[in-house]
Amino acid sequence: MVKLKSVRQIQGIYNGNYTDFDQYTIEIHSSFSTKEVSIIVDFLKEEITGDCIAHGNWFDLEKEACLEILDLMLMNNQPKRDFSHIN
Repeated sequence: MVKLKSVRQIQGIYNGNYTDFDQYTIEIHSSFSTKEVSIIVDFLKEEITGDCIAHGNWFDLEKEACLEILDLMLMNNQPKRDFSHIN
């Protein structure tokens, strides 16, 4: 089961730099484990990155894994902003 926990849109100037990204926090439940995934859609750099906490470890996700998780999440939810132009 994929559950969207939160979505935050971050836009503004932080430490003298303009920032523009959306952060998706997603929980993925299976019969054996629960994973928490954070995916960042950066509109300035035009990139998608993510990380995961599972089984007591933290690790980065490949872009393809981020896109798969976003596809699952978007079956039941709308994206904060359209990011289909980001490859």
